[in-house]
Amino acid sequence: MSKISNQTVTKLFSFTRQTWAKWKEENRQITKLLLLYFSDEEINEFLETGKIRKLELIKDLKVDTLQEKLNNSNVFDIHILKLKLISMPNVAKQLMVDQLNYCIKEKKNYSKNIINRYYKNHFEKAIEQSFRFFNISFWKDPVNSFKSNPDYSKKDRRKFIYYLDNVITEDELTYINFNKKEIIDLLEDFQGLLAYSTW
Repeated sequence: MSKISNQTVTKLFSFTRQTWAKWKEENRQITKLLLLYFSDEEINEFLETGKIRKLELIKDLKVDTLQEKLNNSNVFDIHILKLKLISMPNVAKQLMVDQLNYCIKEKKNYSKNIINRYYKNHFEKAIEQSFRFFNISFWKDPVNSFKSNPDYSKKDRRKFIYYLDNVITEDELTYINFNKKEIIDLLEDFQGLLAYSTW
């Protein structure tokens, strides 16, 4: 969590840096609250949108309920699933988005088989179609012809498969399968936010 900057605080309260410094010196409760529980990014998100999306996901849960859900990974809860998905690295989010789009287009279930074999099958199918029909667009612009097949490294795919095998439960996978479009929207909304860029 990044430290709240003086600039962010002055925007939040519409006062000077000196006032903020004085409040901290006076040990006011509001300064303790902000410094302990909020990051600079979260305050800025609130100032720009009027909400903090991470907190929106769990705002209706009581502390005991959230603690129970976090301690019991066998219990399905949409809030916990969303937290798991938005905390994935961006490369994993994009891989899942591509897999879900593929399942929608091909009218397939999102399953362990798709997760494990998507890249290989999708890539080979794209090459086969391009060469079999001598696709003119391929010869004109080979890079964009394979745009639907991002260059995921083997390491990224292995980590993604491991993550889904060990972190996402069967109930959560079933939910993802029946709500593909909603999950795609969630992952796309949170790409570039809250997650590390690498595993």
